[in-house]
Amino acid sequence: MAYVEQWLSAELSALTAPAFPLTAPQGQALPIVIYKRTGTSRERTLANAIGLPVASFEINIYSLTYAEAKSLSEEIRSALDEYVGTNATGVVVERSTMTDESDDIDLPTDGQSKPIYIVSLNFEVRFQEV
Repeated sequence: MAYVEQWLSAELSALTAPAFPLTAPQGQALPIVIYKRTGTSRERTLANAIGLPVASFEINIYSLTYAEAKSLSEEIRSALDEYVGTNATGVVVERSTMTDESDDIDLPTDGQSKPIYIVSLNFEVRFQEV
């Protein structure tokens, strides 16, 4: 059985920055992309679920420059927003829609480290549940 997370992982693997679920390996160089599923809703009829759940994902881009973080976020948006189809994982995506985008910065407290720029993207992905 293929999972929608496998679809997302395969799509993100084509990026110019490495992508990881939930957390990155310790010491991983920036830029990186970290993604997580934040929820899944399943519409139901009186009898059962209709088999087209909607998974919500948060994708965070971490970089040492704001320009690079924004560039990677655009790369992801271009690849995932309005995606319809099936990739090599076999997951059938009915629709992928970007629902939100925000910017942030992680300022160092030691006075010696560089700030880390963060761009967060949120997507809703309707897929066929097998």
